[in-house]
Amino acid sequence: MSFKISLMIVFAMTLLGCIRATSDKIKVGISLPSVKSENGAQSNQTLQHVIINITGSGMEPYLFTWDAHNATGSTNQFSFEFDSGTQRLVQALAVYVDTSTEMMSFYYGDANADFTNSSVNISLPIIKLDSGYNASGNISGRYLTSDTGGPTGPVKVTYKPSGKPEMIIERSYIYNGWFNLFGLSDVEFTYSLNDGTVLFGGPTKLLGSSRIPDNSDTVLKLQVPLRRRSKGDGTYEQSEPRVRVYGWFFDLGVSSTVQAGKKICKGTFGSTLPSFIKYSGTTDPLSLLSQTGLEPSSSQFDAVSGTSLVTQGKAL
Repeated sequence: MSFKISLMIVFAMTLLGCIRATSDKIKVGISLPSVKSENGAQSNQTLQHVIINITGSGMEPYLFTWDAHNATGSTNQFSFEFDSGTQRLVQALAVYVDTSTEMMSFYYGDANADFTNSSVNISLPIIKLDSGYNASGNISGRYLTSDTGGPTGPVKVTYKPSGKPEMIIERSYIYNGWFNLFGLSDVEFTYSLNDGTVLFGGPTKLLGSSRIPDNSDTVLKLQVPLRRRSKGDGTYEQSEPRVRVYGWFFDLGVSSTVQAGKKICKGTFGSTLPSFIKYSGTTDPLSLLSQTGLEPSSSQFDAVSGTSLVTQGKAL
């Protein structure tokens, strides 16, 4: 009988230990402004995308992403559970979109907090990263580190706020040099491999970066303005400006002979795009404007009419 009682006591203590461990989790609430004002006046900017990093001693860096397109209902409050700990750094990159123009604005905010009480609520102050136009997009292609191939493995995409630790924006992958990575037109990201190698030679942005040449026969930049896109049912929806960069990129170990053989083609002047893409506010299809060595102005992205899809590079 005493053995059974002892066994029951041990079982009860184990059960209580499990319950206690669950209750030790700290409930953390993080909130961001649901709308933003410009120059002191209320605007139509609503929260569309959020990236949150939480880091600190003794914990693995935590990455959380949220997108309004994939969410049910609108929210600016996010809930988590973490182990107890002190001096946690909470960082957020937030994207707000003007509902009338589809133009995007990017904001950053951070706060330090101790996760020691049963619940912690953090209201993050945020500041605008760009003074005007900014667009999201991708950089795609192949990154060669030798004459025969490129790296394979995880790619960490990070942003380094001024005076703050870098934050993870995205975790991606590269296959024998082939890649497709997220980027911004006017904000630099760093693309790192697990061994510490930094792709493109350092922090890179999609436009205005010396690391991505404008006048090149190995790189093509495609800037898509504010536009209307067919939904397939006879109606159109407005889409935000985008930047696409395609090309061949080379490390120092790639011979000049191999580099000389890697070319990328560019469309011809005045080409009209398929009818499922229209100028914003019109029924006219977008045309293709080809230019060499010139970055487009902000008006080429947000004008409601007369704006062409712009390519940069050399015609072959």
